[in-house]
Amino acid sequence: MRHRWSTPIASTLTAILSATALAAQQPPVAAAQAVPAPVLAYQGRLLEATLPVTGTRSFTFAILDSSGAELWHSTAQQVSVNSGLYGVELGAAPMPVIPTSVLAQANLKLRVVVSGIALSPDTDLVPALQARSAFEVSGDFAGDVGGTQNAITLLRLQGIPLDLTTAVPTSGQTLIYNGTKWIPGTVAVTTGPMGPQGATGQQGPIGPQGIQGPVGLTGNTGPAGASPFTLNGSDAVYTAGSLAVGVGVTLPQASALLDLTSTTKGFLPPRMTAVQRAAIVTPVAGLMVYQTDGTSGLYQHDGSAWAPVIPLGGNGSVTSVTTSGPLTGGPITGSGTIGITKATASGDGYLAAADFAIFLGKGSGTVTSLSGSGGTTGLTLGGGPIVTSGTLTLGGTLAVANGGTGLTVAGTSGNVLTSNGTSWTSAAVNTTIGSLNGNTKGGSGALLNNSAGTDNTAFGNDALNLNTSSTRNSAFGRSALFFNIGYDNTATGMKALYSNTSGWANTASGVLALLSNTTGYNNTATGSYALQNNTTGYFNNASGFFALNSNTTGINNTALGETALGGNTTGNCQATSETDPLAT
Repeated sequence: MRHRWSTPIASTLTAILSATALAAQQPPVAAAQAVPAPVLAYQGRLLEATLPVTGTRSFTFAILDSSGAELWHSTAQQVSVNSGLYGVELGAAPMPVIPTSVLAQANLKLRVVVSGIALSPDTDLVPALQARSAFEVSGDFAGDVGGTQNAITLLRLQGIPLDLTTAVPTSGQTLIYNGTKWIPGTVAVTTGPMGPQGATGQQGPIGPQGIQGPVGLTGNTGPAGASPFTLNGSDAVYTAGSLAVGVGVTLPQASALLDLTSTTKGFLPPRMTAVQRAAIVTPVAGLMVYQTDGTSGLYQHDGSAWAPVIPLGGNGSVTSVTTSGPLTGGPITGSGTIGITKATASGDGYLAAADFAIFLGKGSGTVTSLSGSGGTTGLTLGGGPIVTSGTLTLGGTLAVANGGTGLTVAGTSGNVLTSNGTSWTSAAVNTTIGSLNGNTKGGSGALLNNSAGTDNTAFGNDALNLNTSSTRNSAFGRSALFFNIGYDNTATGMKALYSNTSGWANTASGVLALLSNTTGYNNTATGSYALQNNTTGYFNNASGFFALNSNTTGINNTALGETALGGNTTGNCQATSETDPLAT
């Protein structure tokens, strides 16, 4: 198990198998001296999240045999760590003493535990020899060196005298032989002019390929990579902000925590028995599982109890029935009777048989005179009163307030009717400007086929001509957005976005800009012929005459400048700010 804050530890172990070395050889004494308990000096390096630790940590050290059995334990020790480095003496107070018999065993390992987490791997214990005594050389040295053991002086170099006292050496000097001895001196070095460079020789033939070398050793495992998840027991918890997971979809819905998209597979919730479902600890309201036994199906917890999820049209139970006039008797929560009151002159209800006979009698009789009037509609109804037989004649002009035109003369052929709020007038098609259901249009054929679309703006002959129900489109120029059925598109210029069908959120400004676009979305074209041939490409941005003109299905391209990326057809994720008609 590896400490969640550490990386592999580089350590040095020295097993001191005797007491501290004496300064010089001591003569034997009559009585045997007690042998000090063994002590292990240990140094290590500790990292947390790849950074060296500085501070105090709780350490526990244990010596294990070759089978992993623990032979010695230090108990918890507070150890100071400085810039990742720390050192301890294992077996020294206040730790328990290490028995000599423990260190006599082979293949020992040391296990280090920091804050309750064992570091990995365990460290091998390798004994190191240490002298018990040191020997002192007596008398003067001879030959090239002189002096004593405590003050050694170099007098010669391979028999030639060395003189550093007559002239004390200074920085930058070297040893120079003057014919008699070595003395300090400065060597004058003069750099000559560089000779002419020789001609490059012919390249030799390529030698035969050597045999493949052996496979190298596997390197150490690197530090753990950064992750937005943390472990809480066996659960992975996302702690780096909001998380939107999409399966089978390029961009998850912004309002969805989990967006699953498929036309061949479904969503499978956790499946369990009724006993297993009841054993879930503290179920939260909204928790859902599929029960596989008993009354199988989806079950949902409402915060207090589990209940099956009843499909629409499925079986259920009525818990309360309320009533309102003329019905009486409610609310009924168990059993009861619903009644209905009798109708009165001022209240609804049932009609008794005797009352119905009176009502039916009121429906018979003879008309003795008939006349009519147009009222305030602007129409006239002449020919009455008629007492036997005759004809009523309808005339006049239906007022605008009653749904008529208010016109007394016929309009000019090809003109349309425009309203000023009071009356209608006949006007030429090209000067028609009107608004209906949030749509604004002007020009022959503009929004001609619109039926349910709202908040569209079309100015120019045949602008948004085939639009029927799409919304929030703006077209300015002849035949702009002619075939459109998409939404949130803006086209300015003759035939801008002419072929667009279901593409959305496109902006085209310039003659023939995005002319061929059909289903592409989130494209921006500024300049005549910009993105002219784009059909299904999306997230493209072209600014300049002929920019991205040949692009058809390429995505995420940005072109700034005249003819920039003009030759690109299907390339993706390119950007240029220079004039480059051949860029692809």
